[in-house]
Amino acid sequence: MVIFMVALILMIIFLTPIIFSLKYDLKKGDLLKPSRIVAALHLVSIVPYLFLFSFNNELGSPLVRNHKSMGNLDITIAYYGLIQALCFISILLGLNSNAAKKIPKFFPYIGVKYTRRQLRLSFIMAGLIGGGAFFLFLSKIGGLNYLLNNLEYRTFIIAGNNYLTSLFSCLNIALAILIYSLKEKKTYTKLLFIIILCVASILIFSSMGGRSSTIYLMFLILLVVHYGVKRIRKIPRKAIFIAFLMIIYFIAIPIIRTPGAFEYYSKNINQLEKDIRENYEIIFTQTSYVDHYLLILNYFDIDKLWLGASYVDLLKAPIPSSLISNKPPVDDGVYLRTIAEGMDVRPSLPYKDLYKSSWPPETLGIMYMNFWIPGVIIGAYLLGVIYKTFYNYMVNSKYNIFSILIYSNILFSFHLSNLRIVQTLSSIILIFLFFILFYRIRFDPIYKFKE
Repeated sequence: MVIFMVALILMIIFLTPIIFSLKYDLKKGDLLKPSRIVAALHLVSIVPYLFLFSFNNELGSPLVRNHKSMGNLDITIAYYGLIQALCFISILLGLNSNAAKKIPKFFPYIGVKYTRRQLRLSFIMAGLIGGGAFFLFLSKIGGLNYLLNNLEYRTFIIAGNNYLTSLFSCLNIALAILIYSLKEKKTYTKLLFIIILCVASILIFSSMGGRSSTIYLMFLILLVVHYGVKRIRKIPRKAIFIAFLMIIYFIAIPIIRTPGAFEYYSKNINQLEKDIRENYEIIFTQTSYVDHYLLILNYFDIDKLWLGASYVDLLKAPIPSSLISNKPPVDDGVYLRTIAEGMDVRPSLPYKDLYKSSWPPETLGIMYMNFWIPGVIIGAYLLGVIYKTFYNYMVNSKYNIFSILIYSNILFSFHLSNLRIVQTLSSIILIFLFFILFYRIRFDPIYKFKE
């Protein structure tokens, strides 16, 4: 009953910014403003999982459920609900800060004015870079077959190739530019290329064993259409069909990346269909980090706080692991995954001595691990400020493609954990360097932001 009530209360809290001023935003405002997006992401990744968990306590990870630090489940869930509510409210407060209006004026403005030739050339180059990086990556690790048959070790396989795999995001740039060009001229040829590139990108991202890249791709398409082509005022019917396909995709990927699964299902495709139907709950359990948070809240007390030690690892993050034999992990979620296995670890241990998988802690988790409850509140507030800063930057840039790409990256991917900081910063630098090759840069906004 306690878990159900926590789920219900959090649902009400998350729904409030989604429903508030909805009628106005459908007509004149921004239906996809950051507070609504943030609330929706919290809603779908937390509430369904808690509702299912309230009826079946075995749904959660056995590593968390049986961990030596776990106490009374109802008390743990109630405490988590409180921390999660504080985190979400702090993000909303950050989204409404005055600082977010002033910071964007110091940012460079790129590609506010462009030509069709610039769009066409940049699209071609982005596609070639992204696709070329993927094939080079395959040649380095031993081919596509090796990758697909070892998806459970993808964190280990990617280690040492982070700079190369970061170039895969050029496929997102190429697709975003192509969709954005529909604003100037819509043709069936463009639509065909959009479909082909979208499918190719999803296949490439899926071959890496993860789903976040594909989810981000869908998110990016939504924002580019909304801000760059035509404002969305209602949910189109096509979106329902796409959502259904994505649900199947979300369930299938965790099944396929289990040891030996790809080889087995490639010979037994009918069994894959059956397993997808029987494992519908994966859509909630595998896309939620609630388990991660429950372990963090139980394991970390005042005496075990890292007090910022995890951020020291960032100093070595730019250096290739081939040059440092005892390099700590860039992905701080590796520490949490190792803790889940029953080990007591803390930064900065070598990656080779840790479990070769990751449980991302995100902002709530990493700030609690380092600075307890005050860290969660301050970190979430800063996160809200950052989200709104880049939203205002996009507005000041007249919703050009560069600013949409930066904003979508920040809103979907950025958290205050080491992995997200490095990933997001790498993506922004890549986007910045790519666009200054093809577009003009200026440091004065087109017009000042108006609320």
